Amino acid sequence: EGVCGRCREFERFRAAAAGYFRPFDELETLLETARAGGNGEHDCLLLYSGGKDSSYVLHRLVEMGLKVLAYTFDNGFISGAAFDNIRRQTSLLGVECIVSKTPQMDAIFVESLTQDNTVCTGCFKALTTISTRLAADRGIRAVLTGLSRGQIFETKIEGLFRSGVTAVQEVESRLRNFRRIYHSQEDRTSKLLDTSVHDVDLDAIHFIDFFRY
Repeated sequence: EGVCGRCREFERFRAAAAGYFRPFDELETLLETARAGGNGEHDCLLLYSGGKDSSYVLHRLVEMGLKVLAYTFDNGFISGAAFDNIRRQTSLLGVECIVSKTPQMDAIFVESLTQDNTVCTGCFKALTTISTRLAADRGIRAVLTGLSRGQIFETKIEGLFRSGVTAVQEVESRLRNFRRIYHSQEDRTSKLLDTSVHDVDLDAIHFIDFFRY
């Protein structure tokens, strides 16, 4: 009938998902709160891939009057075109951009493939750990992503909805608890990284998906 199984499945959660995605003015209030709680020269840190979604977010944040620190994690597979766009957009907007990598990336990929049959989990652990450490060291209280609504649904809330957790406050509480547990685990990937966030108060940092709003 021209409708894929994935879309049919989403119909079960359409109402709950609509409640999770929030009005844009709530984002503005959240960013103001984070800005007031920071003690560095930047108002927020953006995980910046150089793609269209994160580039759109970068422009919107600057339009909102925020001083943005862009952060790009080089896992060895970012295209030259993406790096060209990162340099072009950050230069155009006068935004500081930090690009970093870890010398242990190959070992992290191997560990991730061994444990999870994908390189993505290891890459994500490295990205989130290093960027959170950077935000904490710079006194930044807001870390933003450019995940699309589909990515937010699939990676963050679908599993909770499946287990019957659909109330917004409970979903947010579960995600915060997951983040604490995730960064407290001493797995092999954590040991391979040359940084950690064990001493960071994760509750003091707002982790924000821009397209939730």
